[in-house]
Amino acid sequence: MNKISLLLTFAVFAILGCQDFNYEGKGKDVATAGTIQIGFDSGDSLLVNQWIELFEFNYPKAHVVPKFASQAQLLNWIKQDSIQAFVLHNELSKDKQDWICEKRNIKMRATILGYAAPVFIVSKNTSFSELSLVELLRIFSNSANFRNCKVAFDPNGINILQINDTAQKYISEKVNLNTNKTIHFANSQQIIDYVSTHDNTIGVVSLNLIASKKDRLAMSNIKKVKVLSIGNIANNAYYLPFQSQIKAKQYPFIQPLIGYDFQGYSGLGNGFITYVRSQPGQIIVKKSGLIPAFDEGRTIEIIEE
Repeated sequence: MNKISLLLTFAVFAILGCQDFNYEGKGKDVATAGTIQIGFDSGDSLLVNQWIELFEFNYPKAHVVPKFASQAQLLNWIKQDSIQAFVLHNELSKDKQDWICEKRNIKMRATILGYAAPVFIVSKNTSFSELSLVELLRIFSNSANFRNCKVAFDPNGINILQINDTAQKYISEKVNLNTNKTIHFANSQQIIDYVSTHDNTIGVVSLNLIASKKDRLAMSNIKKVKVLSIGNIANNAYYLPFQSQIKAKQYPFIQPLIGYDFQGYSGLGNGFITYVRSQPGQIIVKKSGLIPAFDEGRTIEIIEE
């Protein structure tokens, strides 16, 4: 009994110690304390701000500074040692991963945090509400200007037209954005504001900025625009970027949210990414309209009396 009591006491002090750990790692931080700069895609700002708010509430000694930018800019910040981790909408190529590992002299860790999707929006007054996948790709390419549409997008967006595996095998065309009919904006919010007042302009934005039912900005955004249904060549059906249709890979576009930690030790970057993968972080992903990496769904039991 004395041995058991001693082990229990040690376990309790170990758990409490995790909440108030003063050891400083290489970057003067540990998994739950210190300061770190993490890079994110600007389209996920509503989701990211909720992650950080909850993480810092649970760990008051931790301070995460978000830096929103394009993938190119994030990689440039790595050169400058300005960020210690980032969350991207795609998997980095092996060459880029090797480059980061060589520069940092560490083994980088990659973790899937959830799934998102690009959303195609038009004004409420635009006559059409759906597009086939081929037609959409042609609008975005140098092909004929179908429907005489212009395209509004962020040129620094991260793999905004990444097609999922199901659709990819049916597509032979490559998407090359035609600069003659594109309008560039600095961020997704500017795109939403512009498209809402300009008919026959297709905007490309992140799902997070219109899907969250708990955020006032997202709820305001969805009232301004119309979201297009996109055809899936696999079955000639049209799908909206709903959570269920993204999860089932029916919506033709899907983007993984991947957290990359390249601190080289168990610091705040790994602590934050691990927390996002935990139940509280995954709940925020789901409430934000995205797909959690661990989405077990709900089981409803019907009892007949």
